[in-house]
Amino acid sequence: MKNFVITVARGFGSGGRAIAAKLADELNIHSYDNRILTLASQYSGYPEHYFKEADETLNGSLITKQLQALPKRHSPTGELSRFTSDDRLFEYQKIIIEKLAASESCVIVGKCADYILKDYDNVVSIYVEAPRSYTLRRVMERMDDITVEEAHHLITKTDKYRADYYKYYTGGNYWTNPVNYDLTFNNARLGDDRCVKLVLECMKLKFGADFKEYMKSIGKDISLNFVIPAPGSFQSCPRARVPRRVPLSLTRRGYFISLNFQNTLSAHPPAHRTLFRSHPV
Repeated sequence: MKNFVITVARGFGSGGRAIAAKLADELNIHSYDNRILTLASQYSGYPEHYFKEADETLNGSLITKQLQALPKRHSPTGELSRFTSDDRLFEYQKIIIEKLAASESCVIVGKCADYILKDYDNVVSIYVEAPRSYTLRRVMERMDDITVEEAHHLITKTDKYRADYYKYYTGGNYWTNPVNYDLTFNNARLGDDRCVKLVLECMKLKFGADFKEYMKSIGKDISLNFVIPAPGSFQSCPRARVPRRVPLSLTRRGYFISLNFQNTLSAHPPAHRTLFRSHPV
């Protein structure tokens, strides 16, 4: 494979950005978060003719150099303001994300990257969430001089901002929709490191020998220990067809394989949307 991309959507305080950073370290690639917005903001101030020609004038290597020159954000920040749209700025973000996906392996955090790259076959998209008790504790551990009440308010406002942002720029889709992603995680039950391992296992399954070869080329061990139970241990619903895309998610009792019905959704009631359940872990 030429290159691959991991997109990470996350609730505030869930640990999604830390998971993105660990994935980037594990795979020897870059993780992009706020730097995409910073670079897009710089581009959006250029004359209109430059904006119209951006798709031709910007190339992957130039964008990478410009992004690498920008400072990383090391501490969490939230959004207390209401979401206001900026179509021009988002168009630049979209161009940057598409150029990155075509030119280098990387992790992209937020920015509707899963939606922008939904038709790319070299992408794994994940969503990370956690209960309020977990996100509250994590935010307070990582932010100085913040009270419990302020942390609650910041989490609520930030998640509302992200939901409104996603809904606007995706034409009404909702941010927490599991169908948008290959994998969804409750990080309170898994932890950062196990989420990373599951993402790598998903990439091994999705990209096959190409990904294994890439891991060997960077001196990494691709042998992972996540095992899907044997067919006899599954409980199944009748008349079910296994679609092409099989995202994994964590629920109360353990690992579920949540199937994305593409052509059979109307043939079964909502209760049949989750077809197979493994034994609790």
